[in-house]
Amino acid sequence: MRVTKNFRNLICMNRIVLVLCTFVFLPIFEASFSDDFWRPLHGKLIPSDSRALNHTCGKHFLPDEVEFRSIGSTLAKNKEYPWTVGLKVPTKRCSAVLISTRHVLTAAHCVTIPIKDSKNSKNSCRFVEFFESQVQIYPGTKVKDMLNIPLFTGSFRVVNMTVHPNYKPCLRGNDIALLELSQNMFSDGSPICMPDANETIPEVLTLTGFGWNPNDPKRAMLQAVNLTFNSTTIYNEIETYTQDKAPCQGDSGGPLFKTKNGKHILLGIAYASTQCQKDGTKKRALFDDVRTQIEWICRVSGFFFFSMISVALHYPADIQYF
Repeated sequence: MRVTKNFRNLICMNRIVLVLCTFVFLPIFEASFSDDFWRPLHGKLIPSDSRALNHTCGKHFLPDEVEFRSIGSTLAKNKEYPWTVGLKVPTKRCSAVLISTRHVLTAAHCVTIPIKDSKNSKNSCRFVEFFESQVQIYPGTKVKDMLNIPLFTGSFRVVNMTVHPNYKPCLRGNDIALLELSQNMFSDGSPICMPDANETIPEVLTLTGFGWNPNDPKRAMLQAVNLTFNSTTIYNEIETYTQDKAPCQGDSGGPLFKTKNGKHILLGIAYASTQCQKDGTKKRALFDDVRTQIEWICRVSGFFFFSMISVALHYPADIQYF
């Protein structure tokens, strides 16, 4: 009798466990891990990622009252611009911008090396890419100075790197590259919002980056500056023209953005400017217009798709990479 009773109790317990697993624990498990656990470790975004980004993008980690504390070419407060990241390769350093938890946009010339032509060394149209293993991404929330990164500071590895197919060092435009990180950047960063193809450009824009500061040349701190919108160009660029303000070396790849309804929206990727020293003159800077690259970005990262044509022609004489 005792064996039979214990056996019945065991069967009852098994049934209870089965019911709990089927109707309680399994739905919770599936809801929690259906996207992140079962997805491939790398690759394009899935629809739920895009939906989530629409609700969480472009928000900083600070109270609203200090949102614009850094404007005017001054040091950014920690976590004020959590979408801005630093990029380091063996021969140079740049800035970049987080557009999803695992995708980063930067300037194409930051992750490539032009191959000099013996006939015309200044205008080579050929280049080679750095290996993904040579590219390191440092969250702006963790690294304060890209010239003096503490030993053993953790960085994000790059597993996929896509340079725009129409990019050529000798031509204007399409100086943009999309990098996929080896793991999601959750607590260390917050993606910026992507623009619509017809997003309007305000008179005043903000640029953030780890650029060289002529007043403090031994450090490359995360800074923010207000720039004045001048025009868009036929080369799919945004041009700014600002008194004594321009991107400097190390700002290349950094985000140019606006604020709309409390969110920060990406408009351009920094890639060229006139000299950045302060000499009392207006400075011109060029940014790859992200609005014209939406189709390519979406095709590579997995947001959505539509058709668009990009244009690239020659540089004016007074513009240079930085």
